[in-house]
Amino acid sequence: MLFTLVICTWVDRTKEDEQFRESSNCSFYTILLESLCKKANSTPGYFNNSNPPPVECFASTSYLQTNMKQLENLAYAACKLIFSFERETSIVFSDITLSNYFCQDDFTVCKTFALKTGILTNRKDKSRTGRLNSFIHITVQEFLAAYHIACNTHVIDDVVVGYLKRYNDFYLDLSQVFIFLCGMNTVASNALSGLMNECHVSLVKCCMRQDVSSVSMRKYLSMESGRQQSANKLAFARNLVTFTLILTAYEKFSSRLVYKRLRCPGIGI
Repeated sequence: MLFTLVICTWVDRTKEDEQFRESSNCSFYTILLESLCKKANSTPGYFNNSNPPPVECFASTSYLQTNMKQLENLAYAACKLIFSFERETSIVFSDITLSNYFCQDDFTVCKTFALKTGILTNRKDKSRTGRLNSFIHITVQEFLAAYHIACNTHVIDDVVVGYLKRYNDFYLDLSQVFIFLCGMNTVASNALSGLMNECHVSLVKCCMRQDVSSVSMRKYLSMESGRQQSANKLAFARNLVTFTLILTAYEKFSSRLVYKRLRCPGIGI
């Protein structure tokens, strides 16, 4: 459904504007975002020299400028949810969770805008009496989160660093955010790339240490098993020698008794 909407809006827009013939992720999602915003507020507004766009992909849009306050609030919430330590509520969240990222006066207005545009979807919570929210698609949430980071690069040091320290093996989950960020702010994308690379190197080293430990343990167990087998073989050999000696002695003793009996038939064995 999402990608059908993206393709349809992109095809319609490319007929009007030559620059949107380029096939970049940021262009696709800018077109989608603008088409959704137009549903809630069709008043046109433009970025220009006196009012430059916050990111380059917004430059030629007609319906984002008049909705920037709501979009910036939603982008802030999208970013905070993605990098939330409560991972179970980062994609699907309640009104209470969502309200944490808005001031009291903006929450109702912004949520109404998001539902009307279709940026947010809302459904009944089967296990409770309330309702649950989510973005129309995870990539839309990631696009808005990337936009927030592009406009507020301090988020990388203030939020992303702490998140990756706690969940350093989830850095690949940020790949789409990183791709969007590359099209919006190269300085921020380089910083995020460095953090993701550090997590990757750290994870590889950790895996290598675990592999070495596993190999060492297998070698130790193999050596112990070999020692045990050697000890068992040695004990068996000793027991065999002892048994042979006992058997030999018994045979000699038996032979003497038989010899005596033959010589003296009256002697019992």
